[in-house]
Amino acid sequence: MAVVLTSRTDDSAIDMELSHLSDVPEEGPEHQQEKETLMGEIEIEMPVPKELDMPHTPRMPMKTFADLRDPPTSTSTPAPVKSSTDFKIRRPSKRKSVNGPTENSNSPDDGIVLEDTSNISKEDVNPCDECEPVQPKSRGQFGLLLASVGLSILIGFLIGYYVRGEKYRIENENEVCVIEQIPTSLTAQQLQYQDQAVSGTSKDRLQQFTRTLAQSQCMSGTPCSYNLTNRLVTKFKNLGLPNVEVSTYNVLVSHPVMTRPSKLRTIDAEGSVLETFLLYGDEEVTSSSNSTVDKPSSGNTNSSPDGLNKRSIADTPLPTVPMYMPYSASGTAQGELLYVNCASMTDFAAIQEMGIDVTGRMAISRQCDMMTMEQVKNVEDKGMVGLILYTDPADSVQPMGMTGMYGDPLTPGCPASDGIHRTNMSEVLPVIPVQTVSTDVAEMLLGNITGKVAHDDWHGGLNITYKIGRKSNKPSWTVELDVHNTMEQQDIHNIMATIPGTDYPDQYVMIGGHYTDIPTDDTTTATGSTSMMLEVATGLADLLEDGWQPKRTVMLGLWEGAEMGSSGSTEWVEEHRMVVGDRTVAYIDLDSSVGDASMVIAETSPVLKGVVMDAAEQLDLTDDVTTTSLDGMGDHVPFSHELGVPSVSFHASMDKSLSTTMLATKTLLLLADDPIIQYDGLSLAEMVSGYVDNLGTMMGGNNATMASLDTAVNEYMQEMVTFEAMVDDLGSMADPMTMSRINQRLMYMEKAFVMDGSSDMMRNILYGTQQMETFPVMIDAMSDEETTESVEEMLSAVQCVLQSATTSLSLS
Repeated sequence: MAVVLTSRTDDSAIDMELSHLSDVPEEGPEHQQEKETLMGEIEIEMPVPKELDMPHTPRMPMKTFADLRDPPTSTSTPAPVKSSTDFKIRRPSKRKSVNGPTENSNSPDDGIVLEDTSNISKEDVNPCDECEPVQPKSRGQFGLLLASVGLSILIGFLIGYYVRGEKYRIENENEVCVIEQIPTSLTAQQLQYQDQAVSGTSKDRLQQFTRTLAQSQCMSGTPCSYNLTNRLVTKFKNLGLPNVEVSTYNVLVSHPVMTRPSKLRTIDAEGSVLETFLLYGDEEVTSSSNSTVDKPSSGNTNSSPDGLNKRSIADTPLPTVPMYMPYSASGTAQGELLYVNCASMTDFAAIQEMGIDVTGRMAISRQCDMMTMEQVKNVEDKGMVGLILYTDPADSVQPMGMTGMYGDPLTPGCPASDGIHRTNMSEVLPVIPVQTVSTDVAEMLLGNITGKVAHDDWHGGLNITYKIGRKSNKPSWTVELDVHNTMEQQDIHNIMATIPGTDYPDQYVMIGGHYTDIPTDDTTTATGSTSMMLEVATGLADLLEDGWQPKRTVMLGLWEGAEMGSSGSTEWVEEHRMVVGDRTVAYIDLDSSVGDASMVIAETSPVLKGVVMDAAEQLDLTDDVTTTSLDGMGDHVPFSHELGVPSVSFHASMDKSLSTTMLATKTLLLLADDPIIQYDGLSLAEMVSGYVDNLGTMMGGNNATMASLDTAVNEYMQEMVTFEAMVDDLGSMADPMTMSRINQRLMYMEKAFVMDGSSDMMRNILYGTQQMETFPVMIDAMSDEETTESVEEMLSAVQCVLQSATTSLSLS
């Protein structure tokens, strides 16, 4: 018998407010009933968290060692050469949704027969806790029953598809009782809501959102972003979304100084300037230029067809800031130019082998797929005076900004709130100037470097001969980098709307996007991200108006601070770490990109790969979607990399924004409404198996600890296959306790791979700053010249995590 726990507490896990936003104009006459304050205190009933079966989380060993060997590089999802197991992984059949109960939906599983007994009167049977005896079946009947049990091994879960929230008669040899059957797939009404949400997605509305938002491209911590927060809050409220709240964090932001030019100059041996490139800034620009790029609009400035109120600040057009690196040190640096490829430690080791001294020189590097902070640290450690970055035509386009910095740099691990200690800036920020340049400028600089020709794999797509530089310390020409940025603590904001779930209110499905970015002449990623989020919000608001309520709590977030180390999402997660980590089923991130315009890229946790592709198949978008592993850039990182929350980050050009919005909406509703959490456990098992296989190849195979790890992964694979078979056998879900226990283990399927003891964001051993072929912690251990003992210690830590993950799957 299903039991609903209603015990609640006033646990205000998400107390959010934004003062000074009380004078927001209303959108129209139908929304005159505005709340007393724009951001008053909103009380949300939060269920008392149940005590969960949480596996023991191993602790990461202390890093007190140096590097052992160079890491292998890859940007693809690992694919094992051969399976680590002695059995073949069978992909389970999809749990398809049906439109309603069928007549005589029977499941012979374990000798239990389900019959539709809607016409049975109360007098015919007693409640389940007082079941009445019945006559035993004859031997012939019992033989048929045993045969049906055997058949159920193959088709039991298919029959389960048709089980609905009806009353059924359960019969065995000795008793009969009536129970209320828990639904084990989507109802016809839920499917109708999903179709309505997807079909209601509007390309015209998306384009209108984009046009309106493009008029106010904002950087974080500015009056422009404050005003945009105001408008987006009003939009969420006017849509009818419930529980709209705003959180505020006081973080360190870095803006370009627009009243003083930042320049790059080439200088000959006599000190004469050869060429000067203006990066940004001008003495004639007013001081407000470093706050916003707020372009003028035509017509009425107080309203818009998309319902977004127009800005209330001045309509003066201001310049864009295309060449700007947040958190770069300000000042002037000069030195002979040296090409360092991607500025990895492997690259510097190769330069050292050539006998080239890098100390005191200026580095120019491709952005590659490395984190900017990692490149900066490597350049600083080698004693170079500055770093010039560019995107090579041979490389994929990387996000702008100081990537690799997560959250407020002054409050690592804690939300940037009042009373939190701030770290000294010199301890966490670059001490050298760092600057991006265009491909044209990079080609001119690289084309004039003389000396040693670079390795073939260092050559990119520019029409030049790539050279590293000269061994001589008497340069024929140098580069001077003059950069001017500000550093100040400013408030940033996040917007959150919460739709409480009906059946599982303490299980959260989250979707988010960012609304600030470095302004450019083109549409920014923030513009595309916010437009898609508003379209998703519009669709969900329409469903709410028509009576839909999600089974799981749905949360919609808009983050500020994407260009400042994803500080908005990171600070919010740091404030609500325990709640988010324990209760979040999935995080879906919507991002816009300037990459392949023909595809929707889904960077996804392995456990969400199945539901994403199921959603794509139902929308006939399979050929338009490609999946890959999660990397370390974006608002998903604090969820997936730190807390182990399964995440998917959708990237698409504006041409694919409609398909992306539809796919994200469908994925969200599948996760929010299906009684069984839609995870793909076998994809996770395949990823882990591939990691172990590839690690064995890197380690050389003759390693006792690797043998133990192989045994551990075999046990994990076997337990996963057993567990997935139970999940697919929906007939066994008649017992609400069984369903609850399975969902509980699904919740921790990926979180079991989080390793305690790490001081940075990368606590999930499945992910790193970039996509790799094995566990990133092992790549780090083998590439940092660490001792053999230290590498063995890390191997043991990985094995410990894997064994813990295996135990967490067991229902025994």
